[in-house]
Amino acid sequence: MTQVAPPSRPDIKALRVVGAALRYMVETRRDLLMIATPPVIALAIVETLVRLAVPDSAGAPMPGEAAQMEPAALTATLALLLLNLIFYVMFAVAWHRKYLVPQESVTVAGALKWRREKTLFLLRVIAIFAIAGVGLVLVVLVSQMLAGGSNAGATVGGALAALAFTVVFARLSLVLPAMATGREDFRIADAWRASKGNALGMFLILLLPTLFALAVSMPVALLALGLGSAGLLETATGYALLALFGQAANYLVIALTVSSLSIAYEQLAPAPPTRSVQS
Repeated sequence: MTQVAPPSRPDIKALRVVGAALRYMVETRRDLLMIATPPVIALAIVETLVRLAVPDSAGAPMPGEAAQMEPAALTATLALLLLNLIFYVMFAVAWHRKYLVPQESVTVAGALKWRREKTLFLLRVIAIFAIAGVGLVLVVLVSQMLAGGSNAGATVGGALAALAFTVVFARLSLVLPAMATGREDFRIADAWRASKGNALGMFLILLLPTLFALAVSMPVALLALGLGSAGLLETATGYALLALFGQAANYLVIALTVSSLSIAYEQLAPAPPTRSVQS
């Protein structure tokens, strides 16, 4: 009796996936502009008004900086971060659905309407951060014990912890496209199993858009230098231009990351179970 070998797992090629994601963004650039432009403008306006009202507020302060901020500036900063997170989640879900549910017409109103799948998406993001964070803490603690107070050992341990966090987050992030499409049978544990053997590929799928982010942030940095040399950096014009270009860059990076994750999900995740029809 011959035995049928189990199907081999797909091997994710990160460069091909991200390249396909870039091509998809170019092909659907009109829809991308339609969906992204309103929130980009809205967030840029809000950020400009906040910076004018509370000049000491910051975009994304480090923990040490946040502890030294005035209460009003810290409150404004946290409120702005929360607003950005909500808009980013809405766009990410809409763009996941744009790729994975092509028969569904994506509209600006639909993209900006908060629905169940966006709540599930946000909760999964928080859960993945928490799970990966536990791994990070464990690696840091173990490395500190092995390093015995050595600075070099602590540095290596920190790098390993950051790597472990990113790998775990990358593998578990495969659940996010499922949540965006309302597929609740595909859970975090399923994402871990589906990405088995593709840790490096999933890691690179998150890393390459980060490198893309560095590239698209260069014009924003050059704009800041130009505004600074012209004495316009801390004016309404300077705040507005930096916020507008910065948000546009953020949305491009989110679109690339989401498109790449959608392609990886399409290749790695098993098909959803079919419902049996009762006669």
